[in-house]
Amino acid sequence: MQAYIDDSKGPPVFVLAGFIARTDQWSALTARWHDALDLPPRLKYFKMHEAHTCTGEFTGWKQTDRDVRLASLAGIIKDHVVAGVSSVVRQDDYDEIMAGRIAKPLDYPYWLMYYSIIMRTLLLHRENGLVEKTDFIFDEQPDQSRQVQEHFNAVYDLAPPQIKELFGNPPFNSDDKTTLPLQAADMFAWHIHRSCYERERGFEFDSPTMQILRSVRHYDYSWTRERLQALLIDHELHGRRAGKISIHENRRMEAKFPADSSLVNLRRIARAVPNSCVPLTPFPAKGTKRFLLVDSCPFSRNPHLHRRSGNKCLLEKKASDPAAGSELQQQESEMRRNGSAPRSTSDRA
Repeated sequence: MQAYIDDSKGPPVFVLAGFIARTDQWSALTARWHDALDLPPRLKYFKMHEAHTCTGEFTGWKQTDRDVRLASLAGIIKDHVVAGVSSVVRQDDYDEIMAGRIAKPLDYPYWLMYYSIIMRTLLLHRENGLVEKTDFIFDEQPDQSRQVQEHFNAVYDLAPPQIKELFGNPPFNSDDKTTLPLQAADMFAWHIHRSCYERERGFEFDSPTMQILRSVRHYDYSWTRERLQALLIDHELHGRRAGKISIHENRRMEAKFPADSSLVNLRRIARAVPNSCVPLTPFPAKGTKRFLLVDSCPFSRNPHLHRRSGNKCLLEKKASDPAAGSELQQQESEMRRNGSAPRSTSDRA
């Protein structure tokens, strides 16, 4: 079995879609597709976007002639494939839930869709009693292809044993201008994307070509918000159980550490028993860069803050001011009598 997969991206969704067939079926499709491209006016290759806009290879075509060619190509697909497969994610949902929360090189919908369509296709094979190994061929992606290939072994290792049995050769990428089955996948991916686009606008997309493609058995896996959230939670839990934190997650934790440390220190101070020693996180938390935490000094034997400039104690001015000193003595006497903290503005601050 072979699955040829292409993408169609742009708001509102990212789509990966294509077809599954046996090698002899793909050979027959390739021969007929080649003959269809050679019909006058001849096409060097097929690209659905160019067909839709009558640009590129379809420059100067009448829409009626284009529609006849599209129907012919869609009919070839229907005659030779076993099923269509697709994976769809709304870009707004991905940006809100996933973006910035996984390793940066893989923080792109293509990574998510690439492996989800592989795993989903193999699960469908298993559910339908198919036992043939399957190769996956994707369209070239200059920015993403190398990165996902490098991480494929990790995904393969995590796959259930019954799914590993269905893996053929490692997935690879090919040029859709020379690999004709990828042109069939391009047609399918474009139509799914167009259908999603029109549905977002409140319309239902339809065309003679779409009707032919709909008649092919189709397995779709849409990444809903709930599935994205569950995936993210599962990803983080798996990392915790394995005792691993990704570089990207570690950097995110480092960036949040000053704010988190400040919050922890403030909570400890707020809950402290009056006149007690409070253990603080030894970190220059936000808002304290102008101060030093010291164990003791002539003005106080308890841990407290000094001004960083000149290493001056915050109590020095109060101690040198007779009025303030008298107030300090009164507050200390009040604490000893009542066992409560002084209530002056400076102490509350």
